[in-house]
Amino acid sequence: MKKKKNITALRKVRMSRFLSQTELAQKMGVLPSCISALERTGIQQIKTAERYAIVLNCRPEELMDFSRATRA
Repeated sequence: MKKKKNITALRKVRMSRFLSQTELAQKMGVLPSCISALERTGIQQIKTAERYAIVLNCRPEELMDFSRATRA
């Protein structure tokens, strides 16, 4: 049985903008591996969401994955 991949909010928005991970990484000034890691875990920090929201032209809350937050 195949495990269904959960798609993070960041990935949904990035793909809706027709950007590759590499293109987004260049716009953000980070490595593509950083984008990949964030797309696996989801954005948890508001400051991170704010930076990406500027580049992706959206609201920070559209990029946050509240349901993926780890419990303390």
